[in-house]
Amino acid sequence: MKTEWKKVDDDWYEKKTINEQRVPVFTYHYKRKSASPTPTILLKTKLAQNLCGYILIKKDIKDTILFIQEHNKLVQTSDNIGKNIILKGLTRAIVITYGKCFTDADGRKIRLDKKFIKTKTNQEIHALLMEMRNQYVAHAGKSIHEKICLSLLCPPPKEVNKVLRGKNVKGKIILEQQLFQTTSTIEFNDGTVLSLLNELRNSLDKKISQIQEKLGLENLDPVKLWNLVKRNKVFHIDEVILEKIQQK
Repeated sequence: MKTEWKKVDDDWYEKKTINEQRVPVFTYHYKRKSASPTPTILLKTKLAQNLCGYILIKKDIKDTILFIQEHNKLVQTSDNIGKNIILKGLTRAIVITYGKCFTDADGRKIRLDKKFIKTKTNQEIHALLMEMRNQYVAHAGKSIHEKICLSLLCPPPKEVNKVLRGKNVKGKIILEQQLFQTTSTIEFNDGTVLSLLNELRNSLDKKISQIQEKLGLENLDPVKLWNLVKRNKVFHIDEVILEKIQQK
């Protein structure tokens, strides 16, 4: 089993253990790592679910920024951008991870909307990324980023005549593929995509802060909470219980 520790704040430590089934198990320890784990108290309200969705989206935006940065480093050092398979992989990772933030999913129940993007230039870059996602990466649609055409390569007339006269038995018509797939795009490297991602990250920070404020944690009564938790190792808080532990 693999164990990782993280200091949450001045008072709390988080211990993450990956068990034999590869499932992460989290425990929290007060003041010191050697302290016994406290009961796990899980917030299961609708508002908490929304907050989880936005936090995951913010993580995807952060990952996309990191992908862009690695992509741009590779562009500077690559001798043949068009044939660099790692660069192509990063390009697809950028498009897939970005598009995921704007796509409906059963797990998160939350997705970003175009209204999060205020500037016109960033709206245009968003449209470009979503076109790449919908038509090139996620689906086999009609796209400028993927082209294929079959061409016949026929020897010139003079060579054909030689073949007919038996002077060049190797001359024949062959089939060739005109194949193109986008490995990279200039918008990744010129700062325009990063501008869009930074705008979204700032908007998400504001949204997350607003939801956290609505949770009203400062109004919760610790004594009432522990009276409900008692000896439970795991305790779920829904809207009804949340109302019960409010300070009067």
